Amino acid sequence: YANTKSDMTFIPNTATLPPIAPPVYTAAGKLNYAGWLPAQFPFANLLQPYNSKSNTLTSNITLGYTIIKGLQIRTSFGYTNAQVNQLYLAPIASLDPPGNPTGSSRFANNIIQNWIIEPQIEYSSIIGKGQFTFLAGVTSQANKTEGTTIYGTGYTNDAYLRSPALA
Repeated sequence: YANTKSDMTFIPNTATLPPIAPPVYTAAGKLNYAGWLPAQFPFANLLQPYNSKSNTLTSNITLGYTIIKGLQIRTSFGYTNAQVNQLYLAPIASLDPPGNPTGSSRFANNIIQNWIIEPQIEYSSIIGKGQFTFLAGVTSQANKTEGTTIYGTGYTNDAYLRSPALA
């Protein structure tokens, strides 16, 4: 079983900025869009968090039985279940104020399930100076993936970004 939580923020490459680039923040601590062309402002992502949580279960069991000497049956069963929840927020505070922006968010949920069954029968016998082995088996496997993504746009208050119903 594995549980993972990621909280990420994209940090832009500042090495290519001119040495006289406008400051990133205003004196009030807000993003400084002044002096930047809207399409060239590289710092909006500093206030646009991405969160991901995942839970993964991977299991396997093998059962076997010797019917008579040299004759075995066995079956391997495997199951995997992975669930991933993602949240991306673009708050109003990260957008250029003169455009009268509204916030947006993206909610994604994915479930991945896989099962596999592998029954086998094996017969092994000594014949003279050699050994005879016969093995037969099959594999049956199924994969199921479900995903949902919900986009919320038009938020007028950053406090509402985590609720798609308030978009």
